Amino acid sequence: MPAFHARAILASFALLFSLSAAAQSLIELKARLRDTRPDGYPSRSIELLVAYPAGGGMDANARILAKYFEKYTELPMVVVNRAGAAGIIGESYMATQAKPDGYTAGLMASNFWSNSILRGEGKWSYRDTDPIAFVNSDPPTWVVSTEGRFKGVPLKDIIAEARARPASVRVAASGSTATAFILEQIEAATGAKFVPVLYQGDRQAITDLMGGHIDVSYGYFATYRALMESGKVAPVGVASPERMPLLPATPSFNEVVGSHDIVWDAFRFVVIPKGLDPARKRWLEAAFNAALSDPDIASEFAAFGATVDRRLASATQVAEEVERRANRERNYYLKTGRLK
Repeated sequence: MPAFHARAILASFALLFSLSAAAQSLIELKARLRDTRPDGYPSRSIELLVAYPAGGGMDANARILAKYFEKYTELPMVVVNRAGAAGIIGESYMATQAKPDGYTAGLMASNFWSNSILRGEGKWSYRDTDPIAFVNSDPPTWVVSTEGRFKGVPLKDIIAEARARPASVRVAASGSTATAFILEQIEAATGAKFVPVLYQGDRQAITDLMGGHIDVSYGYFATYRALMESGKVAPVGVASPERMPLLPATPSFNEVVGSHDIVWDAFRFVVIPKGLDPARKRWLEAAFNAALSDPDIASEFAAFGATVDRRLASATQVAEEVERRANRERNYYLKTGRLK
């Protein structure tokens, strides 16, 4: 038999074995989730709350997660958008009003703890929920319109313009969130002065960028990818420690301004109301982790520029990481005078 035929046959067998193993794993996980479901639960669809408008990055991530949750549990999950006040409407609802009955979970991001620390006024806290699963993370970027004022202009020159002509460059930001802190840190590092324009989410900000109402928008890769690929927007900076693999030509903010601390990301995780029956909590944790262990969901998230890290594979680990990140940001707020 020719060598290339032998290799082709072996490759086919390897592929079939891999597919067979994946199918077997799916069957086993589904069976395990069926066998461990608490009596009478769930008897109806489970809601996955998103604190941001439909069509944005958080919403897109939630719908992917819901699809894979349904794949493994064979039960319906409905994404519910409770948007408003830069996430506070949905976040405070999750912390204070959602019933601990196992029928409401929330897909939260870093703004959950920053909003509760800075704007919760002691009425609600991210600690009023239980994190049960890490989903993914990705950094915010700055993008410009390819037909706008900064067409083809690199980040260093945009900053130079805001330094030479203070308050002449309009940049989107979202309340007391990473997108506003990035603006603040760039100003502190360079002496530039921008005009912040506040938005509830990146979808509307990018829409206004396309309409010429602002000069620079923040955005997450999933939201503007199609516009970038069609040549309508271009990313100019990213808030990651190094360049993103999907945006190798886009510098980090630190790289441009010569700093090291402009590092932020949307850390997405699933929470449930405190007080949920332990058996239901364990089942939900297992169901979300089964969905998040699927190689295909990792591929879908990667296409959005998000990173899945399965080292955070238990509710305890996720809760510890949330607390670590919240404390780091609390220290930033103390340093900048936001907290006393």
